[in-house]
Amino acid sequence: MIKVFDDFDLSARNTFRMKVRCRKFIEYDSAKDLETLDFSALPGPVLSIGGGSNLLFSGDFPGTLLHSRIEYVKFFDLGLEKVPVAVGAGVCFDFLCAKMCAEDLWGLENLSLIPGDAGAAAVQNIGAYGVEFKDIMTGVSCYDTVLKQKCSFKREECGYGYRESIFKKPENKGRYIITGVMLELSRKPEPRLDYAPLKAAPAKSRVLVEARLAGIQLVV
Repeated sequence: MIKVFDDFDLSARNTFRMKVRCRKFIEYDSAKDLETLDFSALPGPVLSIGGGSNLLFSGDFPGTLLHSRIEYVKFFDLGLEKVPVAVGAGVCFDFLCAKMCAEDLWGLENLSLIPGDAGAAAVQNIGAYGVEFKDIMTGVSCYDTVLKQKCSFKREECGYGYRESIFKKPENKGRYIITGVMLELSRKPEPRLDYAPLKAAPAKSRVLVEARLAGIQLVV
């Protein structure tokens, strides 16, 4: 389902809480919803946003903002060490990290507390403590606003670098709207503790960090 709002207040839609508005704000629940939109008729520019953590508005936005409410998390547990997980672009990324830890699935724990949604993680190639999003993702599902059809990209096709991807290239600006990501996590405990600041941390702090990444709660 699509919800359309005119002259929309963005105060709660950006982490800097800038008191600005946009001409039109559209939320959608599925990739199919995007196929019903006439992008040429929307006030421009058209911009997709997640949690608003990478936006600093200097004034009212004159165009259209799109926000995903595609919020599924699906497991494909076949009894193997590696577990594919499909995630909707609108899922809060920190919620996803916590959910995967609760399911004893390894790979996302170093990325805990990074703000934003799963779709934005694929655009930005977020990273922390020696782990990047590209290390645990296998593919991205999108809607191509130019060809007006669904499409997908494998990890090697996404052009990932440090906070970089093909989705940030000027020639692709506004073209691909990410609708979902596919991850590959592990049932085998594999804490990543080789990040230099972790190695240099005092012994007590390192124990606390290692315990947190391993999902162990310590009383100190």
